[in-house]
Amino acid sequence: MTTILNSPHEYRGFIINEFTKLERALDKHLLFEFFDKGNSYMHWKMHEILLDRLTFDGKRTAVKGILDNKATSEGFVKTKNNSYPNGKLFDEVRQLIEERNQFAHYSLVTDHANPGSVITLLKFRDNTKLLTYKQDDFDELVTRTIKATSDILKLIPDGAV
Repeated sequence: MTTILNSPHEYRGFIINEFTKLERALDKHLLFEFFDKGNSYMHWKMHEILLDRLTFDGKRTAVKGILDNKATSEGFVKTKNNSYPNGKLFDEVRQLIEERNQFAHYSLVTDHANPGSVITLLKFRDNTKLLTYKQDDFDELVTRTIKATSDILKLIPDGAV
């Protein structure tokens, strides 16, 4: 998948939108964990009062905890040599959240030294560093985010959505 956009601002907006879809997939998982699909009033209330106050990572941790507890109740035994069934997915989501935070909070700059970049972010935390994304880097990030969103949605029990 190649995403050709017109400016670094459009790249930033595009990827933040994809991250928002991932976050909404986590929201959907939480909503269907606690309320039936037919209870749209309670979905709306939980979203309004609780979900929009939780951090993206807090939602990730909550969904992971729910799924880990289900795996344990179904007989999974955690040892130092194995990980929970969805552990890799939630590690990926954690890494994506870190990248999302960079796109949301770091300054957008023009990288004259790297004309192949489609977007460059300026990191000031602990040191000054340029985070440069070429088209292939950006496309890979989009693909990873779309896949994680799809994988989270697939974990919602059948019939819930």
